[in-house]
Amino acid sequence: MTQAPFLRRFAAAMSLSGAFGCAPAPSDTPSEPTASVPMAPQPALPTPAAQPAQQPALSQPAPEQAAQASPAATPAAATMQGYPDLSGIRTVPEVREFNETPAEHIDNAGLAAALGASQAVAAVPVPPPPVTAAPVAPSGPRTYALDPAKSSIYVQVYKDPNTIGQGLSHDHVVAATGWSGSVVWDRARTEGCAVQVSVPVLGLVNDALGLRKRVGYDTTLTDDQRAEVKEHMLAPGQLDAANFPKITFIAKTCSGTLGADGDGAVTVTGMFTLHGVAKAISPKLTVHVDDQSFTARGSFMVNTTDFGFAPYTALLGALKNNNAMKFTVDVVGTRG
Repeated sequence: MTQAPFLRRFAAAMSLSGAFGCAPAPSDTPSEPTASVPMAPQPALPTPAAQPAQQPALSQPAPEQAAQASPAATPAAATMQGYPDLSGIRTVPEVREFNETPAEHIDNAGLAAALGASQAVAAVPVPPPPVTAAPVAPSGPRTYALDPAKSSIYVQVYKDPNTIGQGLSHDHVVAATGWSGSVVWDRARTEGCAVQVSVPVLGLVNDALGLRKRVGYDTTLTDDQRAEVKEHMLAPGQLDAANFPKITFIAKTCSGTLGADGDGAVTVTGMFTLHGVAKAISPKLTVHVDDQSFTARGSFMVNTTDFGFAPYTALLGALKNNNAMKFTVDVVGTRG
């Protein structure tokens, strides 16, 4: 069997391999094959590795066989001979040109330049590292406005259990409404506190059902009974609202130490004015203070006789109140 077809295919393969180097692309116009057309000069190819002695025909094709494979063979002719058209594939030098970018690392700006303006990559902003602010402890005096809507101030008046008509009388609780107040506080200097509270006497509300339950009273008063109690309370022999329209407390010094959380027990010393008489009192309060809020809770006792009037009595002493009264404060303030 002759080997001429095999050698012709081998020669065509050798011609096609030139297309991966620098040989010109095949012409679009087919040409008639002829043995008389001279071969175009070919660039020097690397010397192939030595082939075994028994295959000389494969490494060195005969001149007349190589001449039959024209370099002007068309892609169609190459495809017909069983080889694909590879003219559209990017060559290795193009890949090397991109990969051999001198920059060691390509950032967003460098990548945009490498790809071109049409494929520019928007720079992604890198946020600065977070700055942790040091905690700021309140320093210097702070002024807090007391909020009546969140606070309560009330006084409890007790009946005398040793009177004949004690079974017909009641303990009473009277709440302050319409009042105002403020606190100035310096955590670094507790003694420099300042407190002002002013309660209108006509704003006192006695024996509200909810407040009676809050303080533990198990009896209720009718509206008529409440009205009668209020009339006696505001009369000249008692609070005398017409002549002494306000009850006030003004303090200018405190003592005690607050913890790091702003909590502590504080003694507030100031002047308490009732029925037009001012007396120094020093109630002990549980206080919480921070940079935005102030709270104080506590109670203190006063005697009516210390403020210029006697406890209420009726029926020739058959009904009578105790001399001692208990004031309770539960106030909340916020910085203005």
